[in-house]
Amino acid sequence: MLSRDEWVAVTSRMGRNLLSIQYAEMQLKALLPLIDIGSADHALDGLMKRFNAVQLQTMGHLVGRLKANASFDQQSLADWLDRVVGARNTLAHHFLAKFATDFAQGNAVHAIEFLEVQLSEVKGLRELTASLLTEILLTLREATFSDDPEMKQLLLEIETSYQSHFTREETHPLPNPPLEGEGTRH
Repeated sequence: MLSRDEWVAVTSRMGRNLLSIQYAEMQLKALLPLIDIGSADHALDGLMKRFNAVQLQTMGHLVGRLKANASFDQQSLADWLDRVVGARNTLAHHFLAKFATDFAQGNAVHAIEFLEVQLSEVKGLRELTASLLTEILLTLREATFSDDPEMKQLLLEIETSYQSHFTREETHPLPNPPLEGEGTRH
């Protein structure tokens, strides 16, 4: 059995990762309607339809749409996206089964390692989607409002707000999990 401190270390990291994954999903839901080339309706109504259509989609579906709409120079990027989805599914559906033997033996090391690697990969996905969204917003701003300084300023403010929300390290008010050896916080 895990000690209380080990259990807190594992579960707090699980929660942190789930929240980070949800932020990545939010970013994908913002990005996909802008790049979905499978739709013939590119007007604002079409954009809103595509936006609404992705809101209840799973991470796997969202990443599948990203792969279908973006051309990747390397198969390794597509494989990496599949690993991120697989690790998310492990966390959401199979985590206890995967680490049950370790936990029964009082060992949380492998679970914590899995969670740290997963967080790193999810951060990579968040950085990728933030970069793509930023480039799209910049392109739209320049193409659409190049002659209107007020609209350019408004879009710049939206972009700045977006970047500060989705690219900062801590995007939620929850404290960092205790690190190994720190014990629990009361």
